[in-house]
Amino acid sequence: MAEFSDLSRTEPSSCENSGNANVGEDAMKSITDEIINILQLGRNDNQDQIVKDLLENGRQSLVNYQDGSKAKTYRDVMKGDDDKLIILLKKYFQQKWETQYGTSNQWFISFLKQYDNGENHDIYQRVLTRTAEYGNKYMKDCPILSIVLQLFFQMIDDKSLKTTTTFDELWFTITNDGLKSITEYSKYIVKGATNELLNKRQPILFQALREYYREKVFSLLKASDIAYEEKLYNVVLDNIAEHGWSTDVKPIADNIARKSYRILLKNLHSNRQNQKALKYEKRHRQCNIPTPVNKSPRTPPKNPAISRGNPDEAKQRSITPEGKIKPGQKSVNDTQRIPIPVIDSVPKDDCNKNEMNIILSCKQENLFQLEDLAQAGELQYVNQTLKDISEKLVNDFQHKHRSFSEFIQNCLTPIMYLLKRLQNLDDFMNTLIIEYQPIQQELIHQSTKTTHMSLRMLLHVLFMNSDIFIRRTVMSLASKRNPVPFISPNIQNSNKNEQYEFMPAIIHVWNHTRPTILSFGIGPCKGKSTLLNQLFQSTFEQNVESIYFLQTIDIDFGYSFNPERILNIADTHGMIDKTLLRKIEPLFDGFLIQMDKKYFDEEQKAVFDYMEILSKEKFQMIIFRDSPHQNQQEKIENLAPQSESKLSAKLHVCSLLNISNTNDRNVKCAVEYLRKNLVTYIKEEIKTIINKDVVVVNLQKLLEKDYVEYLKKMNEIIQPLKKRLLEKSEHQREQNFPLYLKFRELCKLRQKLKKIDFYSPESENMFEVNSQLFKLENELDPNTTTSSPMKCGYVFDSFIEILKSENSLMSLDLLASELKRELTNLGGDKLAGDLSIENSFLSLEVLWRNSVVCYHHTTIDTQNLIRKSYYDFIAAGFPFEIIDGDNFYFQQQFLTEILNEFHSRRILVISIIGPQNSGKSTLLNYMFGTLFGVREGRCTRGIYGSLVKINKLNQMIQNIFKKNLLDETANIDYIMLIDTEGLLSIEKGDKEYDRRLILFCLAISHLVIVNMMGDINETLKDMLTLCADSLKQIGVNTTNQPIVHFVLNQKADPNIENHMEAIKKIIGDLKENKLAEVIDISLRTFHTL
Repeated sequence: MAEFSDLSRTEPSSCENSGNANVGEDAMKSITDEIINILQLGRNDNQDQIVKDLLENGRQSLVNYQDGSKAKTYRDVMKGDDDKLIILLKKYFQQKWETQYGTSNQWFISFLKQYDNGENHDIYQRVLTRTAEYGNKYMKDCPILSIVLQLFFQMIDDKSLKTTTTFDELWFTITNDGLKSITEYSKYIVKGATNELLNKRQPILFQALREYYREKVFSLLKASDIAYEEKLYNVVLDNIAEHGWSTDVKPIADNIARKSYRILLKNLHSNRQNQKALKYEKRHRQCNIPTPVNKSPRTPPKNPAISRGNPDEAKQRSITPEGKIKPGQKSVNDTQRIPIPVIDSVPKDDCNKNEMNIILSCKQENLFQLEDLAQAGELQYVNQTLKDISEKLVNDFQHKHRSFSEFIQNCLTPIMYLLKRLQNLDDFMNTLIIEYQPIQQELIHQSTKTTHMSLRMLLHVLFMNSDIFIRRTVMSLASKRNPVPFISPNIQNSNKNEQYEFMPAIIHVWNHTRPTILSFGIGPCKGKSTLLNQLFQSTFEQNVESIYFLQTIDIDFGYSFNPERILNIADTHGMIDKTLLRKIEPLFDGFLIQMDKKYFDEEQKAVFDYMEILSKEKFQMIIFRDSPHQNQQEKIENLAPQSESKLSAKLHVCSLLNISNTNDRNVKCAVEYLRKNLVTYIKEEIKTIINKDVVVVNLQKLLEKDYVEYLKKMNEIIQPLKKRLLEKSEHQREQNFPLYLKFRELCKLRQKLKKIDFYSPESENMFEVNSQLFKLENELDPNTTTSSPMKCGYVFDSFIEILKSENSLMSLDLLASELKRELTNLGGDKLAGDLSIENSFLSLEVLWRNSVVCYHHTTIDTQNLIRKSYYDFIAAGFPFEIIDGDNFYFQQQFLTEILNEFHSRRILVISIIGPQNSGKSTLLNYMFGTLFGVREGRCTRGIYGSLVKINKLNQMIQNIFKKNLLDETANIDYIMLIDTEGLLSIEKGDKEYDRRLILFCLAISHLVIVNMMGDINETLKDMLTLCADSLKQIGVNTTNQPIVHFVLNQKADPNIENHMEAIKKIIGDLKENKLAEVIDISLRTFHTL
């Protein structure tokens, strides 16, 4: 390394980043013109902003303008390090380094040239390329020092910068502790170069540090009433650059007044304390939680940890200055040596309040409503991976100067989008945190209010910002594939002196059909969630330092498991206090207690105090973690012979080895052995019939009174109808839905009449059937004068009362959930075939169907109520019946009245057909976030529709629509999704019905999806050909050439290239029948999943 003279200066520091001020006007114009030419921005209104952003934030800033860029141009300029744009940006930043930073620092220019032209050329180019890629991202508040550090500490490469905080920590250390502190990071420097860097005769890093400290030091001297003297100022500057703020600057003590020296020392001390506080904040404030009480005996708390619910534990102890208990003194629990951290007594210190304030800042004025949930993310993430979504969220936060609350609000959109698709949120959170963590350290250093990310936190913010209907809906959606929060931090009502709050919406998703087990730890015990995830294939979130992991509880109800899991499992984060345990104990049917064996040996009384709270009639298992003895079964009496506690006869004890290495065969065997034992014990010792009413009562005891009153009010609204529907008798049928029974009989007669051949023996019955049909039609005609008006029935009257309620959509949804639970309890065999009248009414769609049948037999006011309620129901995105699959009927007049409300809207119609159980409803739900019913067997009966409202589409989505559909579809207001009953049903066995379904979809749709499970069925292909030919002959299709997309679902080999031969044969068959005029079909319309 060449020597450079010490060019001490007294001018202002050159660390300030002054944009492009020092790059010549001609050079700037040339660079700007080249950028505009490369990116083809000639007609782009944002060209000035794009160029400015590139010159400040590098090539990656183009991510923010991707939607408005040409796809090919964007791809070309974003790949590789040899692209014209990256070369041009490197040229710009190199000029900027030399002119802006080097003009008054010749040593810096010489240093850069030495690196560029010497053996370190590759290192120089790597740092220059990084700057061209990310702009000022790593420049901190002194570009000269940052560049020097990046060149010297070459082991901190691009990957390290993105995935670790090493560079941030290096920066923090060297800018506070000076040149001497670099020995802490010697492993990142080229071997043997540390001593050279420490030698002030080789002054590069020393000079860079002087540039960093210069303005700060000179301001400090001025504030200490020390008059400017070049030599004296530079002595202090050198001293601090070498030793940091901890120096005592003795070399100048004799050259300034004593008073000034004392002031300087005081200011240095104050500055040093500020830096220590910043360092503490950097390392600890991110966690936003208090230090655990009594974690170390060296730093005892001022007051012992005392549980608010147990005054007997408030015995004082004498503690020596070293933090030890004096001889002869007993601990709180007599035998206790390590005090138990009781969370309820932890004071809300500044760190805790800081996180709570940050979360509170995420609360918005207008709560999310059903419309917001329905539209969240739809058509926003086309062709985007979770990584793409996460990168954009973090980049917008970092580069568009968004606040943390705005960042969190933006994260809620993909959360809702994925929840509607019943997705597990783990993958998204992992991807988001990977993108977020590298910038978190930098944000905190910049004093940006931020906190650790977790799914618990995002879900809590979503609940905070949702109305009562959406909170229940989100809880229901999340419970399908994710653990859901039961106990969360009390953020909104922290002034009530309660640290936690019970999530009220959990009462709607609690699974009463199987036992619920609570897992919690006593004493220090890591890896509790990890063990549960291994035992039960759950996805409990791993602990992060946050208030969301202090005495909080999640529950995994396992709704997605097939076959069903035998239990629900609840996971406690942090250590639960005894007061809270007493409150929630009645809710659970068994307990897993995890602890360290050493803790048990030393703190037996503390452990048994917890065990005393648990019911002696319930299953319990103590798991000793990280034991050297693998899965050794033990008796608690042998472990604690002196215990006077009366323990449960259903208490089991098991020792488990360290399970951190999940690839270890012994670990896998140990976990499997424990799982089998647990399943056996639970089956033998827990009753499978859970009293739902008892669980509900116990839950309501924990909830706020207002919410309990709300539940009672909702219950009063829906229970009369539910009770009526569950009372099944012949007499009740006639009273419940008399008009519907007549309507059903009418439909059967019409179907029977259609099947009678005039020349067949059955033709003798034709006149009798016609006579019955005429009589029924006359009875059901509301305008007839020959018969008395018919009553609509008790079910209709009760349904109308629900429609009159204040929040009818919420009431209907709650009713639908309860009826669905009753219907599911009937068993899959009954659901697959035709349902009885009574059982068919255990669904909201049949209740709506009954109200439509009764529509013309009621008053004008009731008709208006039904019409308005049904419109609101459809507009909210709920599925609605188009074709009655039970009675083969189309309520054309009523649906025309309702859908006429949308006559001025542009609607794109997409329908789906396919065999039964091929996943049609699931596919639509996943693609468009719809709410079509999903279950095994015949879940869709007839044809259903769902309207998806579309916000203004971005340019990319419009281009996709124009390319794949018609130009006029690019500006649509709604998408109408048509879900159909499964074709080729064994239970139904009606080919004519199947043909009509296909014909209907082809006639009304812009796009038809043919969803096939496995290979393409020959029967379905023939049926499609037949129906397309019928369309061609009758010419009734409402759109030109409906596009047909084939989805080969659940393929063992999803590579479409391996199925091209079969696909070409289908296309050939259709073209051979000259159906290309009716159906638009090509290779691009085939997909595999």
